Amino acid sequence: MKILRRTTLLIAPVLAAVATLCTAQAQAQPLEQPSIKVMLDWAIQGTHAPFFVAEKRGYFKQEGFSSVGIDRGNGAGAVINAAAAGAYPIVLSDVPVMVKFNAQNPQRGLVAFYMYFDETPLALISLADRNGIRSAADLNGKRVAAPAGAAIINTMPILLRATRQEQAKINWITTSPDLMPVMLMRGDADAIGGFTNSLIMAVRALGVKSEQMAVFKYADAGVDLYGLALMSPQSYVRDNPRTIAAFARAFNRGLRDTIADPKAAIAILKEHDPIINADIETERLQIALAQVITAQTRKAGLSSVTPERLQKTIDNVAASETLPGIPMARDVYTDRFLPPAAERTVPAAP
Repeated sequence: MKILRRTTLLIAPVLAAVATLCTAQAQAQPLEQPSIKVMLDWAIQGTHAPFFVAEKRGYFKQEGFSSVGIDRGNGAGAVINAAAAGAYPIVLSDVPVMVKFNAQNPQRGLVAFYMYFDETPLALISLADRNGIRSAADLNGKRVAAPAGAAIINTMPILLRATRQEQAKINWITTSPDLMPVMLMRGDADAIGGFTNSLIMAVRALGVKSEQMAVFKYADAGVDLYGLALMSPQSYVRDNPRTIAAFARAFNRGLRDTIADPKAAIAILKEHDPIINADIETERLQIALAQVITAQTRKAGLSSVTPERLQKTIDNVAASETLPGIPMARDVYTDRFLPPAAERTVPAAP
């Protein structure tokens, strides 16, 4: 077993055997919590189609759930706080934000059990002909709009440190998600910050063409982080292993179906919310799937977290913040509840 600095991942053969046993038991025994609520990271969009595919096609029911409530969220930080407070047993949120939360709240920490986004979607969106943000150096003195507690605010120190721009002064404007694109268009903000899959299409919806936008991604600056993941309070995972494993299996099936047929997935999402624009949400989903389908996941399967990259994510957060402690990797992510690798292969898209 490869030993990591400060910790190890739960991937030793003996633990893998325990995980297999746990999965078999989860399928054979009633769930500890057959009725649950899930909070998403943001407003319900194409990004979240796998949840509704799993619901529509009966995957949650087949796993023993009597009901799965799926609610919108209001940013990574707010979602994690909701989970830690006990309001939601399962949430979709940003791993770097969770690392910071766990360091500051070791007794109320969360753990990811399915890595949805293999790469971070964090980015800053600006108008190309109006103070366009093309590098971290361009951020100094700029007005950036984002919701309170958003992942972009929590992780900005990582970007600034990685680009040696720690002295940059950013004027944060906290606002609601719906107002961010409007503020950018009116010139009330120089840039808006968040996830590419949410922001690009929100600005496009106002009539802005892709070539009129400056999209500066964390990844463009060499900031290699994991992104969105399914996570739960550590205590909930400990007490409800069959529920967690069942949810991971159902979501995995929904995600694979979504990758195989994005248009069908968006059609199912539109049944849930008839007012969505199917064309916009299909394009948004494709932006999201670009963070899911990577060289790593094509090779090793969905939610195939590597020890080195997970440690790098933790180290990036720790190096950019003054934290009371550094979370152990096993308290950030566990692969104990994943379906077998053969069931997590990336299907061919149409």
